[in-house]
Amino acid sequence: MLVQTSIIKGETILALVKQSWTVEITLIDKGSNETTRTYPLVLTDTAGDVTALIAQVTTEIIPALLAVTLLNIKKWTLRLLYLETALTLPTDSGAEVEAHALITVPIYGLPNKSAVVDIPGPEILCFVGMSGPNYNIVNTSANEVRAYKGLFTQVGNVAYISDGEQLDNVDGKGRRTHSKSQRG
Repeated sequence: MLVQTSIIKGETILALVKQSWTVEITLIDKGSNETTRTYPLVLTDTAGDVTALIAQVTTEIIPALLAVTLLNIKKWTLRLLYLETALTLPTDSGAEVEAHALITVPIYGLPNKSAVVDIPGPEILCFVGMSGPNYNIVNTSANEVRAYKGLFTQVGNVAYISDGEQLDNVDGKGRRTHSKSQRG
C-alpha cells in the first residue's frame, strides 16, 4: 500500500508517496577499498515498523552475500524511497543547486573545532540584505536559519552534523557561496 505524505512549501503541497525499501551494503577488501551494492526489497513495511525488513536483511540477504564473497561488510543501510508524484520545478530565479549558504559553528564540547552547515539553494531570507555586500552574509539570527541549524545542536538533538557530533547552540557566522558547475 502506498502512503502519501503531504508537506507544504510556500503555496505548493508536495505529494511524497512511499515507493519502496532498499538495502545498501558497503563491502571492504583487504586493501581498504570499498564497493556498495544496492538491493531493492520486495517486502514492504505495512505494520509501521521495520522489524520484518531488518530480519530479512540480517537472516537472508547478508548471509547469502557473505556465502559468495571474500569481502567483509563494513556497513549496511536500510532506506525508504519517497517519490514526489506531482513534481514541479522551482520558478524563483535564485533556485540553483550551485548556490549555498554556509554557516560555520563550533562543535559542542569541542570549542576549538567547528563544522559547516550547508543550506543548498538558499531563500533570500537567509541573508542580511537583498543586494550589495549584505547579500553575501548569512542572517544567522533569522528564525528559519536558526531552526534549520538547530536540528544539529545538542539542544535541538534531532540529527548529527557529522562524525556523531552536534553543534553548539550559537548563531555562528555564514556567507553565500557558489559551487562550480558545468550544468548551467
